[in-house]
Amino acid sequence: MSSLFKSFHVPVNDKLQEHFEVACRALEKKLFDLDAEQLTISDYSKKYFKDYQRKLRYSLQACAFILMHALHKSKKELHEITIVDYGAGTGVLAMLAKQIGFARVIYNDIYDVSCHDAQKIAEAVHIPADAYLCGDAGILQQYAAESNRTFDIIVSRNVVEHIYDLNLFFQSLTRLPGQELTLFFATTANIKNPLTVWYTKRIQKRVEFRGMTTKWGKERDALKPFLQIRKEIIAGAFPQLSDAEIAQLALCSRGLIKRDILNLVSNYTQTKTLPKNDSLDFNTCDPHTGNWAEHLVETDVYATLFQKNGFDFKLRNGFYNTSYAQQIFNLITPIINFFIRNSGKRGIYLAPFIAFEGKRKN
Repeated sequence: MSSLFKSFHVPVNDKLQEHFEVACRALEKKLFDLDAEQLTISDYSKKYFKDYQRKLRYSLQACAFILMHALHKSKKELHEITIVDYGAGTGVLAMLAKQIGFARVIYNDIYDVSCHDAQKIAEAVHIPADAYLCGDAGILQQYAAESNRTFDIIVSRNVVEHIYDLNLFFQSLTRLPGQELTLFFATTANIKNPLTVWYTKRIQKRVEFRGMTTKWGKERDALKPFLQIRKEIIAGAFPQLSDAEIAQLALCSRGLIKRDILNLVSNYTQTKTLPKNDSLDFNTCDPHTGNWAEHLVETDVYATLFQKNGFDFKLRNGFYNTSYAQQIFNLITPIINFFIRNSGKRGIYLAPFIAFEGKRKN
């Protein structure tokens, strides 16, 4: 097995594996040598890209993991496949797909700044995607209709844990063309890993009660505590409510976007009954954008979403970085990866990220 991919089970044959390794190493050099400060991109993207550079090998390994499994699930040849990188951010996954040789690579992100900056980064290393689409899943439908194209694979890395309404998201995927559409979504929000849950809840509590750090924030992200924002939304729309009622309703509406907060409070004014909060534990989202703070969701929920929307479902366990700058970690993580790789389904309790794959049922 390639030294680059020994951390996880490789589903492709030796020849294709070698092809992936050559592509990864080529892209690694291009991106490592790129000076983001010389590009006309936002400070947000510069910071994000520099962080990618610090853990570039692991990021490319994770992207290769996603692309290998998606390709294997699809059963199609590279030269046949139109692939979409959904919520693509700085576009590293899309660039690797292009470097590997997928027939057509579509970059998609809802944040217009990322869309602009990702194209600039890709052009700087001479591997731009075939199309850059700014918007949610609806823009994919529009693109397919206007270009008379279908999609073969949709992949994402660290995106599904931020999507506000997963039901609507999966319903939108069912409307995309492509008889054998394959999905492969990786997320660090692994609810089965106790260490991940502990770390994620710390993030959730911070943004809920103390506010968001500006380190990685997009310009549209809220900096105030989410709880305080919900109080302001409720007080502004329903001035007749007492401070005690506003405080209680702000707690009940955790995990809701503004329109749903207003509907909840409107129902309360009519019934005077406080609703039960359905959001698990400390799960919380930005009330203005609906962006979840690392949404922890039971894996059974994802299985149901895949299956009821016409896709089969399989869960894959991810792996830890073995290329840390601190060598002590590189003595430990290969051992953990060995147990993840050889523990079957139980490996999920150790995995730093997990992935969900599915293919449209005939």
